[in-house]
Amino acid sequence: MTAIVARIAAHALLTIERHTESLVANYRLKRAHRASMVERETT
Repeated sequence: MTAIVARIAAHALLTIERHTESLVANYRLKRAHRASMVERETT
């Protein structure tokens, strides 16, 4: 039950971001990806 609700909420957030702030969402995804890459290299 919780997993289903979480999936629906995540999908809703993605849809809202895609329609209203797609550029901001893409920037956040790229920055998060870059941060994870840096963490992988440093650890």
